[in-house]
Amino acid sequence: MNVYAAALLLALGVPGASSCSVPSESNSEAPASAPAIPDTIVEIARARLAEDTQQSNRARLVSAERATFNDGSLGCPQPGMFYTMAIVEGYRVIFEVEGETFDYRLNSQGAIKRCNATGIEVHASKPGMG
Repeated sequence: MNVYAAALLLALGVPGASSCSVPSESNSEAPASAPAIPDTIVEIARARLAEDTQQSNRARLVSAERATFNDGSLGCPQPGMFYTMAIVEGYRVIFEVEGETFDYRLNSQGAIKRCNATGIEVHASKPGMG
């Protein structure tokens, strides 16, 4: 099972999901002002950060918050793509690694994407993008 999907199932309390495992690296703490979101959401984003940078152990969690997006792009469209035109509940998790910001967006089905500073998708990861 995909790490992102397994972690989301755990976060949502899906029966039988407790047998799934998610890699964990907790060298940083959430800012005191960050709204409480499931720890698993941050771990999903940290796993993606590890794929993107191989430096997740050097990452500092800047923010992790619930977000409401205007469409299926999660506020981070990929040029030339079309997205579901509906409100999407999800999360925005931001890390900083050696001065570089990594902005991740997740929806409630486990789709995760990384956005660059201009709000454009860097690249998509399964499951179920769009």
